[in-house]
Amino acid sequence: FDLFSRNVALYITPTHFAADWLVEHCDVPKARTAVVPCVIDIPPDTVDPAQGRYVAFAGRFVAEKGIEVALEAARRADLPIGVAGDALFYKDYRPDERTHFVVTRNKQELAEFYRGARCFVMPSIWFETFGIVVAESMSHGVPVLASRIGALAETTRDGESGLLFEPGDTDELAAKMRLLWDDAELCRRLGRGARAQVESMCTDAHHRDLMLQAYSSIVRKE
Repeated sequence: FDLFSRNVALYITPTHFAADWLVEHCDVPKARTAVVPCVIDIPPDTVDPAQGRYVAFAGRFVAEKGIEVALEAARRADLPIGVAGDALFYKDYRPDERTHFVVTRNKQELAEFYRGARCFVMPSIWFETFGIVVAESMSHGVPVLASRIGALAETTRDGESGLLFEPGDTDELAAKMRLLWDDAELCRRLGRGARAQVESMCTDAHHRDLMLQAYSSIVRKE
């Protein structure tokens, strides 16, 4: 790490959580961190999430992403769930009448998958540093149910752009899935908050401004 401490002037991270992690675990001085959220392609319009036909999950089908948590919660809530990712290579691949596995081949198909959802679930049991799929689903006006862990507790604002639940707690997740499914106005309000959040932090212009500020701070010190 001494190589980095001598040669890296500034560490740019996508969330405050990631910056704080570097400070706590890598002895990076707080003053040498800057937070610049990821850029997301924001569609021109949003959907009415209350018309969504399923709970959605997208990502790698691995244990740390909490795929089994999402599937079990949907079963307990008795709700349809769509899961997009490397489904055909998933060791527990088992589609049934309430579980629909999807393989999206491009950004357009993934966008269509988001837009058909009542809500998006990010059930990771290991911390994320941002969660691109969270912001992508939010950009379509779809609220998020996310684990209260790592950066997900930051990128999903509880009660504003989605709802948080304890990592691995299938009963709590099932209850919140059911809540958004049964409460159309709550679903819409959180969907509007999701879109507003992405518009405030994930645009090209915002990213550019923060990057210029970050590089300017280095120049001023030299």
